[in-house]
Amino acid sequence: MPTNSKKNKVDPAPPLGEVWDMLAERGWLAERSPDVRKKLRSIAQVRMYRPGEPIYSVGKPPEAVYGIARGAVDISIPREDGQEVVIHRAQSGFWIGDQALFSGMPRLVTVTAAAETVAACLPKSQLWRLLEQNPELTLDFYILSHRNVATSVQLLAKLSMPRAGARIALCLLNYDQRQKKGEEWLLLSQEKLAELTALSLPTVQRKLRQLEEAGIVELGYGRLRIRDRKQLLSYCG
Repeated sequence: MPTNSKKNKVDPAPPLGEVWDMLAERGWLAERSPDVRKKLRSIAQVRMYRPGEPIYSVGKPPEAVYGIARGAVDISIPREDGQEVVIHRAQSGFWIGDQALFSGMPRLVTVTAAAETVAACLPKSQLWRLLEQNPELTLDFYILSHRNVATSVQLLAKLSMPRAGARIALCLLNYDQRQKKGEEWLLLSQEKLAELTALSLPTVQRKLRQLEEAGIVELGYGRLRIRDRKQLLSYCG
């Protein structure tokens, strides 16, 4: 019986220039000077990941910093029972891996591709060499760490909200804020939204139906979009 070779076919990696241009559109790299972007590109490598494939795992030694050019990644943390729970989904323009690498400590989170993902990788050895030659670049990585800590604070603020509706609304607004210009649909399923907000699936489904009936959001298959941001903001209290 003939096999479906197309199903198992992996698309070739895009050239570094294309990947770097995508990363320069938004997020941390977009805010760096042309000279800094040029220096970082000199050591960058392209990586591709299939859905469900780990980029790195909790407890592992750091080996690189990663920038998500296309696709999405889920960030999960270990619980006391040994299971891992997803706390954040990051999309294009997001960089991660800096804190463990610069501290020399093991990874605190697991990062897994949530879709076909293309990333730029700044390998540890090349990055150390670049920083030795250009110590002023250290400030740029302090800024990256600050951005990622700010994201962590937002996650804590979201989970501290006692009302389910407020927690869902803040989560949606946070993800909408990170969308590219012109993108309307948030690629979040109801199951993933329940996981990210630490709420039960029935609760999330019920609250989303209420928001849809009020004309505040529109639901699609595995995605949704905000139709009235002002009204959604009011749900945050």
